[in-house]
Order: sequence, then C-alpha cells, then structure tokens
Amino acid sequence: MEEVKKLRLKYQQVFTQGTGEELLEDLELRFHIHNTTMDENNNNLAFLEGQRSVILFIKNMLKGEKNGRRKPGSGTTNRKSV
Repeated sequence: MEEVKKLRLKYQQVFTQGTGEELLEDLELRFHIHNTTMDENNNNLAFLEGQRSVILFIKNMLKGEKNGRRKPGSGTTNRKSV
C-alpha cells in the first residue's frame, strides 16, 4: 500500500503544477475526456476507450487516497451490494 501512496504522490507532483497541468489539459482534449467515444466499429470504440481510460486513471491518481480505486480485473467497486 505504501508503494501506491508513493506512486500517487509522483503523479500529483507531475500533473498538479505548471506545465504538468497544461499537459493534462492537452491529453484530456486529445483522448476523449470531454466528448463521446461512440463508434459503429467495435474495434475503434475499444481503441478510443483505451485512450480515455489512461487519462481517467491519471485523474483518479490525482484525487488522493479515497478515489474509489479497485483491484485490476476485479470488475467491482468498493460499494457494498444490497
């Protein structure tokens, strides 16, 4: 868990000041954070969503410790089922 905290801190150091903020804004525009990725071609849709997921990951790392992160491949969030 300590490794995740250190990694999160590195993301915050890079993307929350000066040039890093500008780069993140550019990445958001280039990789579909502010628009739809819908496409009739499933392969293209998967490609576009893959690009988008990288930016979402970076943004989640910037949110801090309680960002709803889940284990890769778990398919579930931290919410309890009713």
